Amino acid sequence: MAASTRWLLAAALLASLPTLLVREAPMDAFLSLERRGPAPRRVPFRRFLRRTVVALQRPRALRLLALYFGLDAALGLFERPFSIDLFQHQGWEAAGLSRLRAMLTLASGTAGAVAVGVWPDVPGLTHTCAPCFSGAPSPSCWPGP
Repeated sequence: MAASTRWLLAAALLASLPTLLVREAPMDAFLSLERRGPAPRRVPFRRFLRRTVVALQRPRALRLLALYFGLDAALGLFERPFSIDLFQHQGWEAAGLSRLRAMLTLASGTAGAVAVGVWPDVPGLTHTCAPCFSGAPSPSCWPGP
């Protein structure tokens, strides 16, 4: 096993430890995977699909879907010429480009996870970022220093 794989496995195990060690209530046991409280209610699959379709038909959800697909399309248009340029004109190899993509994916995923975890805790952020989610351009979309 490569050293980088061992480091990644060790980091993943270390990152998963808090889910087992952190107790929600003082009476909870360490390293316990037992469920507290009643089991969640089972929703029939057809009902789940119906609710999902209804939720996705809302204007806000349609705007977010359009944003996601638009960003993905823009990245797709940019990624191929960029990769070809790196191969043909800059002398990159496939392994180097793969490492670059992996690092960028790790960095953007980590930044996105931090943003999703931290920003909802900021008071008033919902009102500040409402123009971003509605599709209206506004300088208040970006968090200040």
